[in-house]
Amino acid sequence: MQESERQAEIRAIAQSQNFQVGQQIAATVKNIKGKEVTYELPGGIKLTVKEPKKYGELSVEQAVQVEILELRENGTPKKVKSVS
Repeated sequence: MQESERQAEIRAIAQSQNFQVGQQIAATVKNIKGKEVTYELPGGIKLTVKEPKKYGELSVEQAVQVEILELRENGTPKKVKSVS
């Protein structure tokens, strides 16, 4: 299967960032819809997660720290949670 341009870009970002489970990184809140929050991580990776306890405290464009809970096979974060 041919890798798309975006997939190659994400793989390069993952390699350069060297994400690790348990690592805390800076992120920006991009959207809040109900209890789901979309974070933009370094390298332009966007990830939407449920934040039932934090969503009310967050606002769009707010800078936050997130902890990586799980990684995908390609090394990009699959699951994060807000820690700040």
